[in-house]
Amino acid sequence: MKRCSSLKFLTLLIIVLFLCQFVGGCTEPVQEGVNLDTAINKTANYLLADGIGSDWEAIAIKAAGENVSDDYLAQLKDTIKNWNWGNYLVTDLERTILGVVAAGEDPRNFCEINLLEKLVQTEWDRVAKQGINAVIYGLMALDSCEYQVPEGARWNREDLIQYLIKNTTDGAWSLTENGMDPDITGAALVALAPYKDREEVRKVIDDAVTALSNNQLNSGGFSSAGVENAESCAQVIQGLVAIGIDPSEEKFRKDNGDLVTNFLSYALDNGAFEHVRESGSNETATIQALQALVALKKYDPNKKYSLIYKSANNNQKNNLKKVTVRIEGIESTIAEGATQADTALTAVKNILTAHGINYELAVSSMGEYLKSINDLSAGRFGGYDGWLFYVKRGDQLVEPQVGIGNFLLEEQDEVIVYYGDFPPKTLKMTNVSLTPAIPLANQSFSITFEAQYYDWESENIKSIPIGQARVNINGTSYETDENGRIYLSDLPAGEYEFVITKYNVDDVPSLVKDKGKFIIRNH
Repeated sequence: MKRCSSLKFLTLLIIVLFLCQFVGGCTEPVQEGVNLDTAINKTANYLLADGIGSDWEAIAIKAAGENVSDDYLAQLKDTIKNWNWGNYLVTDLERTILGVVAAGEDPRNFCEINLLEKLVQTEWDRVAKQGINAVIYGLMALDSCEYQVPEGARWNREDLIQYLIKNTTDGAWSLTENGMDPDITGAALVALAPYKDREEVRKVIDDAVTALSNNQLNSGGFSSAGVENAESCAQVIQGLVAIGIDPSEEKFRKDNGDLVTNFLSYALDNGAFEHVRESGSNETATIQALQALVALKKYDPNKKYSLIYKSANNNQKNNLKKVTVRIEGIESTIAEGATQADTALTAVKNILTAHGINYELAVSSMGEYLKSINDLSAGRFGGYDGWLFYVKRGDQLVEPQVGIGNFLLEEQDEVIVYYGDFPPKTLKMTNVSLTPAIPLANQSFSITFEAQYYDWESENIKSIPIGQARVNINGTSYETDENGRIYLSDLPAGEYEFVITKYNVDDVPSLVKDKGKFIIRNH
């Protein structure tokens, strides 16, 4: 009953205050339809008028439901292309990742770089040195697209969560040792929201909410560094909404005002917000205010948690593609099946898990890769042998230019993971041709199997026949000659399936097992 009353209060409060702040005074009659949507649009349009000038602005704009401009995306690409990976602030990388997500791009493969992997391979000392800001926004960056931190990373989510649990000030969080800070506390609540059901996290969240209520000014607002301001209110609102608390509930109402009323009092007629009253529009205050407005709109007591930066994310579920996977060992197929995934590695892991097959991952400069499958580890034969992959996309064979963890799938792709070596030691079938092209029933014909590969010495693509390979057609076995050809005759009309292999004893296969179909027609 108390929750219902609080929600009604919040709704009424927002309508009335936005009539005052965004229409231009309460002396005019109440105009029907003025609500949070109106306020969000007005503030977003104010920011968009001069173009998107920062990552935080892009995050706020996208959360408000607006499209992030191509100009901003181009700026992001230039930023990454010119990034100094030898010397950077961790928070700059985290902010950039959130900006990439807001721009509708995938930070796991942006300018052919896995930004999230770069983040978790940053030395922990550098993260800790930047302090609690780096921890908070690191957690947000990982969660913005539900990034699975690979084994071998220098730190992971749990390190960030434990840091926040163990580094509180006066029951909340601060950048300094001079007492809790509402801005940092609000941001920390947003970062911890997905984990609030964990007992140890729940306790620090409850303590922080109590600390916020105790440190709220009698006006209903908050101050940072001794100055009452809009940004502090905005950050607290975002934090409370993220953990499922109504910002207008009783514990955030004081004698001379409440949190939401105080926050909205910084709004100007043009959609901007002031930092402090009577100071004029302020870009930072307006950006954070827009995020808070969106948070208020997203508040839902029935949701587990609500994160405004998630709304800027390419919903990973919407990016899942229906694909098939085939995993080839040194003498047989290990597993195959259909799944839905966004990256090749996720698809492979789905199939391996479904079949109960063990695997081990490792990390290289190309990102995550498969080190071992079914107890078959890279280097088994003492050379450059290991687990490799390629993708069949329709009639095309796609040679990956990125690691398996960064390869983005398209609908109906076939991912082939195989144990082998680099060509020409292990080849992939690239062409099957019939002579005549359309054989007729009981007619003699031939099938030629070829492979193409890039020869690094000549710097040319070479095409070679697949000789001495085993071809199985509807249960009958054939062997290709030195020209990669088999000869058939006296076959009735119909559709035929073939499987081609070239396994070796105590060595990698010379050919990735492959299969296909051909048709023999009636006269």
